Amino acid sequence: MDPWRQSVYDYGMTVSAQLEQHIPKAETMDKSYESIKKYESEIQRLGLSDITGMIVMDTHENKEIQEKIKQYNNVFGNLPEELLKLIKQRK
Repeated sequence: MDPWRQSVYDYGMTVSAQLEQHIPKAETMDKSYESIKKYESEIQRLGLSDITGMIVMDTHENKEIQEKIKQYNNVFGNLPEELLKLIKQRK
């Protein structure tokens, strides 16, 4: 893998590790509606693996990635700054 793809892959692995750490919190969290919605939102926010995987594999149509990013932005706002920097480095 070239260094840029490796950087995106490493970022994706970091986010995946954060997601894995977040999942067990469901067992001990307050079961109120608000807590559950917040938990689910964080799971979705950390679900950047689709985007990072598509970038690393580069087996996609660019419009597919743009659509995934648009969907993410509509729900959570801009992509994390670190990922944005990596994407810009490729251009």
